[in-house]
Amino acid sequence: MQKYTIGFTNLSEDADFSIAVRESLEVAVAAYPNLSLVCLDNRMDDECALQNAQTLADMDVDLAIIYHINERIGPKLRNILNSKAIPIISVDIPIQFTSYFGVNNDEAGRLAGLELAQWVNAHWDGQVDKVLAIVESRVLDAVRGRIEQAVKVLSEHVALNTNDVLYIDSGNVHDLTLARVIPVLERWSSLQHIVVLGFNEESTLGALEAITLVGREDRVIVVGQGATKNGLQRLADANSPLLATTLYSPDAYGQHLVELAQRLFAGERIPAKNYVDLNVYTRAMVARA
Repeated sequence: MQKYTIGFTNLSEDADFSIAVRESLEVAVAAYPNLSLVCLDNRMDDECALQNAQTLADMDVDLAIIYHINERIGPKLRNILNSKAIPIISVDIPIQFTSYFGVNNDEAGRLAGLELAQWVNAHWDGQVDKVLAIVESRVLDAVRGRIEQAVKVLSEHVALNTNDVLYIDSGNVHDLTLARVIPVLERWSSLQHIVVLGFNEESTLGALEAITLVGREDRVIVVGQGATKNGLQRLADANSPLLATTLYSPDAYGQHLVELAQRLFAGERIPAKNYVDLNVYTRAMVARA
């Protein structure tokens, strides 16, 4: 039986979601005796990601699975690996001219926007004073769709002026989100109907902490993206302003990625876009569980 080595450079070993992705990949690879796995941590740092790509190229792995936050350096990562003719699957943040596996961001945004619109129409008579959209400046149009589509769908169903949407960069981390959301909420202290759109679980949890610290739980509603255990725990709290979160099931990434890898190793062409199943978990669903 021919053996293959898969190289995986992970987004960060400090974020629950990407840790879960790496763990699921380790479990999936372990089920196949002809596969071995090398895992490296990109640490959400460009120089580290480039060095990791070079390490995989030097090892001459049979497949590189790349999960890195900065979409702008995707061509550099690709070129390093292409120099050794190593095929690439990009995870969640697309790299041009590679196969993609991850979130359908437009659909994730659409689902978030619909949940918000239904709640706002039912509880705030369709009125929204401001939307705080938490984003990540290192990703481009494809990933931004999860926020842009949420704003678009919300504006189609409620009384929202798009000039009342404020975008802030989360840095993809909890603490920076917390530090940036607090002053915004303090400036909006007189407003009664504020919507917050989280970019990922880390930014959503940071925003939730900021809301609690400034005492705005009764005036703010939040929808998150990509929740894992911590986000679902917040949904279970009846006093939390978190209304819903999309679930990308990071524990399922590994098996999907290994299936794509096996198809590549068998000489098949795999689709350019491969999406994880999406679900929305709401406060009401958790309460019924």
